[in-house]
Amino acid sequence: MDTNRGEKAVLTYADGRTYEGEFLNGEIHGQGRMKNLNGEYWVGEWKNNLLWNIIVISKDGNTIGEVVKGEIQKSQNLNVEEPLSNPLFLPLDSFEVILKGGKTIKTTIQLMISGNKMFNFLENNLDKVKEIVSTEILKLTATNIENTYIRQDLKQSIITSISNIYPDNPEWGETEAIRKVLFEEFLIQ
Repeated sequence: MDTNRGEKAVLTYADGRTYEGEFLNGEIHGQGRMKNLNGEYWVGEWKNNLLWNIIVISKDGNTIGEVVKGEIQKSQNLNVEEPLSNPLFLPLDSFEVILKGGKTIKTTIQLMISGNKMFNFLENNLDKVKEIVSTEILKLTATNIENTYIRQDLKQSIITSISNIYPDNPEWGETEAIRKVLFEEFLIQ
């Protein structure tokens, strides 16, 4: 999938939130749904990574917030960070891995990064990053791949494992991070 052509994707933020919806030119743009860790859903329209026409629904199904044309209209302690205004996408590769138990995973992965310095570091260490991703995928088994939360766990373990190659005193600040791991495809055969 090419997030520059207005297609749909599922993204996972480093903190575990997920966005499922449309992208255009590498930005969240169009209809989508974001699930917060506390069970809230942000449902509606984004424009150029900004909340545009959104309804926020609590885990109990009640409307607790609303954004109309980019302006918050109704709010009850809304706690979701807006998407990045200028995310950087680092394409890793397509991976095809045969799991213990005989199933095969085919996936193409990108990292969504929030800063140039970290992006440059990861790009300069791309072979090592790809090796880390392969290692994390190989930890899966044919049995646990059927678990609906396994992709979420895999995304978090990829982010954590990649952080182990950062220098002791990185030149980027805390504001720069891998924000999401994007599976452009995730086929189990």
